Amino acid sequence: MKMSLKTLIYPIIALTAFGLDFLSKIAIQKNMTLYQSQEIIGEFLKFTFVLNKGITFGMFNNANGNSPSFMPVILVVMAFTAMLIVLYLFFNLSKYLKDGIPQEIARVAIMFVVGGALGNIVDRMINKAVVDFIDMGIGNLRWFTYNVADSFVVVGAIILGVLFVFFEKKEHLKKESEHK
Repeated sequence: MKMSLKTLIYPIIALTAFGLDFLSKIAIQKNMTLYQSQEIIGEFLKFTFVLNKGITFGMFNNANGNSPSFMPVILVVMAFTAMLIVLYLFFNLSKYLKDGIPQEIARVAIMFVVGGALGNIVDRMINKAVVDFIDMGIGNLRWFTYNVADSFVVVGAIILGVLFVFFEKKEHLKKESEHK
């Protein structure tokens, strides 16, 4: 991929995702106390300030503090590794996806993932946890509490999944099977 004015938009997309996440977390920390909840759209959408020491959607979150002290470091290393894989994909999309619009959409989706991942990495490095606050559900049926970064990562991953299902280049599969 050649560097041009058009390609500069991709880092801007990632930085925008990162910035929106960062600013939202600052606003939550400044205006709410830990575990405080504020209704936004009735019971359906609330902002509930929690610290997530685990991974996306609170998985592996050990709220009672018994998690190993090295866990934040492991999670940051895992996130950086995943981001490097995603960036490899960004620069090698032509091997895997059909040319044109599918690759352009995939690059935007990848920047969503990168921006969101950076948001959570920086948060984890600063707070040794991730600030989560988006709390959706009906009554006691609640989704996991998440943040803006998680939203960007999930939306980007869904877009990539759809693109790889419907716009995958079949040539690389043939080449790989010929080399075996």
